[in-house]
Amino acid sequence: MKETLFSLTLLSLLIGCGGGSSSTTTEKIDYADYFPKSDMVKNFIEIQRSGTNFMDINNTYFTENITVTTATGVTTITTKDGEVIKDTTVIDEHKINRIKIVDNEKTTNAMNRQMSKGDTLFVENINSSSEEAIGTITNTGTFKCVLEDTLLDFQEGDHKYTGDIIKIKCIFDGKKITNIKEELLEYLADSNGSSVVYDVSYRYMKKEVGMIATIDNNCIENKLVNDKKDCIPTEKNYQFYLGN
Repeated sequence: MKETLFSLTLLSLLIGCGGGSSSTTTEKIDYADYFPKSDMVKNFIEIQRSGTNFMDINNTYFTENITVTTATGVTTITTKDGEVIKDTTVIDEHKINRIKIVDNEKTTNAMNRQMSKGDTLFVENINSSSEEAIGTITNTGTFKCVLEDTLLDFQEGDHKYTGDIIKIKCIFDGKKITNIKEELLEYLADSNGSSVVYDVSYRYMKKEVGMIATIDNNCIENKLVNDKKDCIPTEKNYQFYLGN
């Protein structure tokens, strides 16, 4: 995990979110409709910007290989990065179970299929620790995603998407606890202890395609994300599906 960013990708993506025309429907949607319907290969660009006038830019590309199988009324969607399984989504008549695999650890989120605007998709309790050169880093808190809106189009920069799109707001609300090694305390005492992390991001999913974009604009305070305040973001993290 970056020192300045509690990565939602590793856990599962504000100010200045992407735009889009909102549809007027207030009816429930079937969340299962917004996952890939058939086998497909999805190419993405990942953009990270920071520094003065966002001049520090790092663009990378990655590919997801998706397979969809259906048997006895249950659909299984498997997403791979090369030969490595990133996540598996199992959809039955009423529920969606998504199993994420990060650093060989599995996390399962159970979600209802029928959703309305404002409904919570899932809440994930986070409690993870890692041993770093400076000591032990522990992240605790909750990661909550809510169906915020339905859109007819969405655009961020040069990336534009049209069709039946849903917008999902996700918030990590927690703490980063740093336990500095005793021999380093006199040099890093200011970093020892507990700090608030509040990270707001947005995900966009298109009907029968799945994820098309994640938008994570961050306000940084004491090298940590704090999107609670009304401030100008100093870090941008985007992922865009290179299709429509």
